[in-house]
Amino acid sequence: MRLVLAKPILLASPPALRLPALAIWKLNRSEGASHYFLDPDGHKLELHVGSLAQRLAACREQPYKGMVFFAE
Repeated sequence: MRLVLAKPILLASPPALRLPALAIWKLNRSEGASHYFLDPDGHKLELHVGSLAQRLAACREQPYKGMVFFAE
């Protein structure tokens, strides 16, 4: 399932998304603006502003522990 929201909502600070029905399960420590929350059934969801290219560029600059990039 894909959820599309207006960009200003995602760029808002996490308290703007804190509603009684949303439980935050992780704080953003990666590239781009992300908000991590649980849906009412306990599924972990992430709302992220950014592209795959931006995420890969950030990972090349500061790779996660054990991350390996293969030649293209």
